[in-house]
Amino acid sequence: MNALLLGLVLTLLPVAAPLASPAADDAHPHVLLKTTLGSMLLELDAEKAPITVANFLQYVDDGHYDGTIFHRVLKDFMAQGGGFDTDLNQKPTRAPIKNEADNGLKNVYGTIAMARTGEVDSATSQFFLNAVDNDFLNHRGPGSAFGYCVFGKLVAGLDTFEALRRVPVVQNARVGNEVAYPTEQVVILHAERVAPDAVEAVKARMESEAAEAVAARRAALAAKVQQGIGFVGSKGLDPKQGVQTDSGLWYVDEKVGDGPMPRVQDDVELHYTGWLADGTQFASSHDGEGQPITYALTKFIAGWQQGVTGMHAGGVRWLVIPSELAYGAKGQEPNIPPDATLVFKVELLSVPRFAGHDEALGFLRSQGVDPTAGHFTESGLWVLDVVEGDGPKPMPSDKVTVHYTGWLPDGTKFDSSRDRGQPTSFGLRQVIAGWTEGVGDMKKGGRRWLVIPYDLAYGVQGRPPTIPPKATLVFDVELLDF
Repeated sequence: MNALLLGLVLTLLPVAAPLASPAADDAHPHVLLKTTLGSMLLELDAEKAPITVANFLQYVDDGHYDGTIFHRVLKDFMAQGGGFDTDLNQKPTRAPIKNEADNGLKNVYGTIAMARTGEVDSATSQFFLNAVDNDFLNHRGPGSAFGYCVFGKLVAGLDTFEALRRVPVVQNARVGNEVAYPTEQVVILHAERVAPDAVEAVKARMESEAAEAVAARRAALAAKVQQGIGFVGSKGLDPKQGVQTDSGLWYVDEKVGDGPMPRVQDDVELHYTGWLADGTQFASSHDGEGQPITYALTKFIAGWQQGVTGMHAGGVRWLVIPSELAYGAKGQEPNIPPDATLVFKVELLSVPRFAGHDEALGFLRSQGVDPTAGHFTESGLWVLDVVEGDGPKPMPSDKVTVHYTGWLPDGTKFDSSRDRGQPTSFGLRQVIAGWTEGVGDMKKGGRRWLVIPYDLAYGVQGRPPTIPPKATLVFDVELLDF
């Protein structure tokens, strides 16, 4: 009776067949995973995880992984596969194995570990590749803290792995409730052992293939940029007048503005329209209510930061932005596909930092000054020399003597050494930044106009009651001595 019951139990419960441990001279076997995204080479650790490695190799030898998919991909967590076929059917497995998560190996980027259920010893065929350092998956104790067994690492094909972890994903209830199922299946075409004496040759071949793939991708991206430039040409612009920067950004000015240029940290007010390289429009500030947008340039993609910082307010510029300066290999659903080159028409309406600048120039005109000879410095200070001077320039540590008059942009005078009939002396490091720069660059005997944006003057707070918040200031300065 006891023998009958024992036989019945053995029949009903799946029992793992004994798995041969790897040979002593092959404590670190290699497995090549060929996928639809490329190949990845794994080095397994049979010394630290002998049961797990033997189990994995048996599935490899049985062809179990061929035709399975990575069904769960979370770019900042892991990529899991080895259990479902392309029809989302779970493949049959052998019995679960003992969990060896207490082997000292850690769940860090690029390692391979066994997937399991909430039961400690429940792993069968499914595995995952760590996309980041997942310390919380490491062994910390018994029960729920036992962890997930790491049994190897990627040693080649990291470019393939990076492409895998960044694939677009959606929710698919057949494999789970997360937004983690690749929109385009990533299939393991074949998994095979690599003989020890062939490992270096396989690595070299993979490196060569990766280099060829990179070259092909660059060529494809360059072709998209040329397509985008062609689209700009179809809008009546002359591509021969365009400029390509070292970063790959291409631009051409439809209209060069005469206003100030923004820094990358500045807010900008602008209108824009965006297209894919093939001419498909995906966004426009002119749509809907037709209102311009105002944001700090730092909130935009790199291509905008580089392209708009070179514009003057009042200008119109076309940008052709390669994907690496836009949304990259991932794209931005639903309108921007992976590796998309983007085309923008940007109208820079104003730079709020210089809100009082045009009014200030109007005041100068009322004083008989022609502002067309003035220029902006890199900081945003506006300078117009009336008399250049023939003496030396002061050092930053010098104390200078000047005559000056200061106005708000509307012509309100707020201070004047001339009215007091007495020049003023001060250290160049003891005044507002606009003066430190503007007077520090003058020659002795010179006279110049300065239009100073608020952040180079008294800032957001101003200096009540004389200087309002965010006030642009106008000065007429003569450098008498130092």
